[in-house]
Amino acid sequence: MPSLKVLIIEPSRTLAQLYVRVVEQLGGSATSVTALEEAPALLRTEQFDVACFSAPGGLHIATTFARTVRAQHPTLPLLMLSAAPHEELAHEVQRAGVTQVFGRNDVLGFARFLDVTSQRIHEARLSGKVMLVEDSISIARMLGQLLTDHGLEVVNYRSAEDAVAAFAEGGYDLVITDIVLAGSSSGVALVRELRGNMGESGLRVPILAMSSLDDTARRLEVIRSGASDWMLKPVLAEELIARVTNMLRNKRLLERVEAQQAELRGMALTDQLTQLHNRHFLIDAAYLAMCEARRHKHPLSLLVVDVDRFKSINDAHGHMMGDSVLIQVATILRQTTRGEDIVARFGGEEFVVVLPFCSLEDAMAKAENLRVSIERARPSGLLVTVSIGLTGMENTADNTFDGLFQRADAALYRAKGEGRNRVVKA
Repeated sequence: MPSLKVLIIEPSRTLAQLYVRVVEQLGGSATSVTALEEAPALLRTEQFDVACFSAPGGLHIATTFARTVRAQHPTLPLLMLSAAPHEELAHEVQRAGVTQVFGRNDVLGFARFLDVTSQRIHEARLSGKVMLVEDSISIARMLGQLLTDHGLEVVNYRSAEDAVAAFAEGGYDLVITDIVLAGSSSGVALVRELRGNMGESGLRVPILAMSSLDDTARRLEVIRSGASDWMLKPVLAEELIARVTNMLRNKRLLERVEAQQAELRGMALTDQLTQLHNRHFLIDAAYLAMCEARRHKHPLSLLVVDVDRFKSINDAHGHMMGDSVLIQVATILRQTTRGEDIVARFGGEEFVVVLPFCSLEDAMAKAENLRVSIERARPSGLLVTVSIGLTGMENTADNTFDGLFQRADAALYRAKGEGRNRVVKA
């Protein structure tokens, strides 16, 4: 846990020592005083991450102290320890500025709060590239320095036109824009342009809009245009960082989830042994390729490749050797085909290759080259051969994948019957 600095105001030295130990066990440091009157001076001269107090003198003293602290430190987490916490007390002191009320013996609740607070402080160091669209030089300098101090790279533009041109080059994680800008376009127009005409990146990047005009209609307009959040100027530094942190965190979480989903989709459509596409991917991809071939009237061929006497390889050398043979055959298939070809393990020792823009004659030559390459490669040091059946869309009126596969599979069985290690077309 990153180090927290905690101020504890507790008249009971025993309880104070207990809470100090809790802070220290969590990796933080604590300063302990016994009287509420000592706290304001300490808070002015030292930087604390959390303040925690008891107020034995009653509700009035507690609320007065909370208002005093909150007036000077509007974002400091302020915890109250109460001998008998109840709902009415919690409501009253929270209205005065207390963040949360704990029973004086609720050490576990106190520790959990510190742990969560510590993680938030740890995450407050941000990273990313921010587009700041602000035509006031002084405000842009102030906001830019604030964001830079928190680890962000900031690029400032004065007009919506310049911002749009720069955004097209990509690489931004967040856009912060004023509504009123130099030039002919407003911040609202910028938001609409990013959301409507900048493709996927424009839809994904969070946008924080700002304005010195507290106008409900204008605020609704910019939110409806696609802004992720809104702030009133002059900007409170702590509020800006909190909003920026939330938007960047949500963006990172979305990217992480999408990457995980893409990985899962890839796993679902990939043969885990050979890393080729699997049958599920093949059927969908082949259907699309065949539709494209029919629409544009270009040739398409299909190969079914089967490793000869594969059961004998497993029986004689073991399944690990058999797997190694399949992996190496798959590698040769991948290396001897084009990027637009679809190569899949259909099941067992059988592979399918879909060849768009490839006539039956050219497919015959490719299949023969593939057969020879596998035989010469001697996968796993063994003499390995394959039989290949092939057919093409131009060869029949039945242009479904099932029909195409069945014809190529029948040609494969003829190749097996004729002695294996050969190519037969249907």
